[in-house]
Amino acid sequence: MALSGQEHLEVAPISAPPRERVLDFLRAAFPLRSPQYFTHLDWHYRLGYDPASEPIVAVLPEGRVVGLAAAIPGRLRLDGAEHRANWYVDFAIAADLQRRGIGQALTQAWVTRCDTWLGQPNERSIG
Repeated sequence: MALSGQEHLEVAPISAPPRERVLDFLRAAFPLRSPQYFTHLDWHYRLGYDPASEPIVAVLPEGRVVGLAAAIPGRLRLDGAEHRANWYVDFAIAADLQRRGIGQALTQAWVTRCDTWLGQPNERSIG
């Protein structure tokens, strides 16, 4: 996905980029979160629970992490059938790159991973 003439975006599992680059992004995206949040990402995002629900990040060619889509995996029972379900918990795009299609790229990568998505969108994300 082109952001401009030269830049292309890679969507990858959160475990792919160096952890410190992920943490740099998360600290900027969620500045009010407790420092403990950043030391327990594996637990917070249930890494290892189900590869299909591993959070994904958007990464620029130089390695800067600029977006995150994360969910808590689970199961949903509906009309007697069990479905894989994910509850969106964190969705963020770098402030300087919002409204450039990064959120759309992350969402498109997510929709093929799960039967059912749950979440609470806001005015900026509903589009």
